Amino acid sequence: MTKETTKTVKVRVVKVEVKKIKTPTTTAIKEVVAKHQLFLGGIMPLGNPNNWTAFAFLQDGYLMIAIGCRRKRLAAAKKYWSDTHHHWGDRQEVAATVRLAEKIARLRGWPLTETAANKAAKDK
Repeated sequence: MTKETTKTVKVRVVKVEVKKIKTPTTTAIKEVVAKHQLFLGGIMPLGNPNNWTAFAFLQDGYLMIAIGCRRKRLAAAKKYWSDTHHHWGDRQEVAATVRLAEKIARLRGWPLTETAANKAAKDK
């Protein structure tokens, strides 16, 4: 013969509220990116010309080039690292890197100047 036993168990009911999260639209994502001057995949490594770390990125919506301790906009970089530089003979790699950054930025569709960045923002 089997003996039946009864056990009382207290159960605590917890009410959980789940909020539905909206999936952001492409437009919303673009607005956030533009607002914070972010660019997905927005750092362009450029190697080590003349043994200085070099990269390009978007700042305030348009191209900035950083080589060594210098950070310059495209036009300023071209002017600074040109044949008028007092160490021009030692800056050939740097000048070539500036030209490379410009070409890659064009391929990626990055605005090169403030004017181009403002025009792109207005076209959105």
